[in-house]
Amino acid sequence: MSNGTTGDLLRGVGALQFGEGGAAVRCESLDVGQGGRAGGDAQVEAAGRTMGRMISALLAAEGPAGALSAFVDHFRQQLLDSDYTAGCPVAAGGMAGADTPGARERAGEAFTAWEAALASALWQHGLAVGDAEDTATTAVAAIEGALVMARAQRSTRPLDRIETFMLRQIPDTSD
Repeated sequence: MSNGTTGDLLRGVGALQFGEGGAAVRCESLDVGQGGRAGGDAQVEAAGRTMGRMISALLAAEGPAGALSAFVDHFRQQLLDSDYTAGCPVAAGGMAGADTPGARERAGEAFTAWEAALASALWQHGLAVGDAEDTATTAVAAIEGALVMARAQRSTRPLDRIETFMLRQIPDTSD
């Protein structure tokens, strides 16, 4: 996990962040403002697709356990570097109000795609299909929840605990 490849793959993820007041998201070279309903949809879709590419690349390069650790390490550092203000724009889209149903739909699509990518990798590494799907959903939900908790508690402890717990659920394929 400490090779240059992981750092290169996560470089784009580090660019995902809330703008001032949570109104804008910067996504690698894409900078999108609030822009009303369509703008919120575009923000969430862009963030979801960028994270999806990073998840797929890390899963291919590191396997499920390495990818999970790399993401948790990245988010842990992102929280520390931002004084606990960093968050996930896709999660924000998922909690959008009734006036931005498109943002919620885009977030749902992103979460579904992330779950599918992780479930496929877990199945390829030995888990039964149902167990792989359950583990993938748990991992995505746990990391998203841990990010919210870490911000509120101003501590990386929720991410630390989720990483430890989730790694026990993933088959060791290092042999």
